Amino acid sequence: MKEVSFEDGKGSGGEITDNVNIRTITLEKDEHVEHIHIGFTQRSDASTQKPQLVAPYFNVSVQEQPYTMSFTMHGVRAFDARDFSALQKSDLVEDAYWVMTHDDSAWRFVIVFSAPVHYQIREYADPAEVVVSILQLPVEEGNDPFYTIRTDAYPLGHELGNMEERVYEEEGIRYLRESGDPFNTEESSFYMELGTYETIEEAEAKLASFQTIFEHDFPVFIEEK
Repeated sequence: MKEVSFEDGKGSGGEITDNVNIRTITLEKDEHVEHIHIGFTQRSDASTQKPQLVAPYFNVSVQEQPYTMSFTMHGVRAFDARDFSALQKSDLVEDAYWVMTHDDSAWRFVIVFSAPVHYQIREYADPAEVVVSILQLPVEEGNDPFYTIRTDAYPLGHELGNMEERVYEEEGIRYLRESGDPFNTEESSFYMELGTYETIEEAEAKLASFQTIFEHDFPVFIEEK
């Protein structure tokens, strides 16, 4: 067992591999703690898939407002568990959806929590599994308003992938749901959040650089929250 270490809300784990299937996502409740089990197999058209011995290499990012945990799983060619049906029984998970990427050897998905959580991520081998353990933290009242830079919303498709390719090196980018039912990815629309700022002046200064990158292809604007 290995525990993923985090710095500034970012962590990574697993090993470089290929042809992996995210086969199962299950939920286990243990008093006030919930455990999300992500299981892997080797991708195959056969009815029985071979076990995956080690977890694929992955990156994970945790952000606030809203509280999200975003995964990128590398060397993954299939995602059988992308309906997230087990997470609908969670008391802490508000939404989950997979995210467009132009990388055909990676899958990405986002878990949205209804409140701040304490989290721990561990990886296991033989068989491969990643376990996300979460415990709700107290909710702070009276948060000050803040400002985000965001794009328009689009259905899951190439527009989102094309936008991301232009700002690939930017930090803190994530996809958030604009419309659609929770846990439903296909019949939904999403936008790209490009950053959050405490003051309107900071947001306006950064907005100018994004407008230069996107030109007139993809509108970007400031939203107060």
